[in-house]
Amino acid sequence: ATRRGLTQRLSGLRRGLQRLRGASPGLIPIGRPGPGIQWRRGRSKLLGWLLAAAAIAACATVRVPLTVLAPGQLVPLSPAVIRAPMDGVIDRVLVQPDQTVQTDQPLVEFDREAVDNRLLVARRALETTRVQVQQQAQRGLNDPESRLQAVLAQGRLEEQLLELEYLRGLSTRARILSPRSGRVLMDDPLQWEGRPVVTGERILMVAGERDVELEIWLSPADAVPLPPGTAVVFHLSNDPLGTLSAELRQFGHEPIRQAEGHY
Repeated sequence: ATRRGLTQRLSGLRRGLQRLRGASPGLIPIGRPGPGIQWRRGRSKLLGWLLAAAAIAACATVRVPLTVLAPGQLVPLSPAVIRAPMDGVIDRVLVQPDQTVQTDQPLVEFDREAVDNRLLVARRALETTRVQVQQQAQRGLNDPESRLQAVLAQGRLEEQLLELEYLRGLSTRARILSPRSGRVLMDDPLQWEGRPVVTGERILMVAGERDVELEIWLSPADAVPLPPGTAVVFHLSNDPLGTLSAELRQFGHEPIRQAEGHY
């Protein structure tokens, strides 16, 4: 009876194992991994190495642009520079800084007293020379010497006519008109009134309201290759969160030291 019971139990265990093997045919006893598992692990490692190498190669091809930080300011683009047309003294400045002006609007007036005095003297000298020419011409009918003096007087008359025309031009240029519409850029007007100036001295500028460009001071120590068209981002001091975008148009290769110590 005991043998028969043991035989029945062994038969039951065998049937249970057969059932487990039938339900999980791919089940492998725990222990050393089979060749299939080893191949899958090797393939996963190889794939990981290939992905890492591809990522490194992709990073090597990405361009990292050079950037540099430098101070700058907005300046007018192609402004009309108003210069003194002659030597003289400024009498009045007819505009104020940041004032909007139109074309041919008066900007500056020179002191006309000196020019008017020269113009008066030139007119009187011209009248005297004309009388002399007439007198010498009448005397030259019978006197060859008088005819020669009449020719010389006629030459002086032509010179005085040219001088008179020049002085009239100076009198006209004593009032400077605006060559374009825009805003006035200048210092305190009171500093110019009564101030003597020479021909070509800059007095003020008239610039378009929206015609501006960015002037950047870059130290020679921070100079990097910046070709035309390089992107520029400008952060406003009065609006730190606001930015302006621009493109590099010109790069000065000779350093110029500014009053603030910038280049």
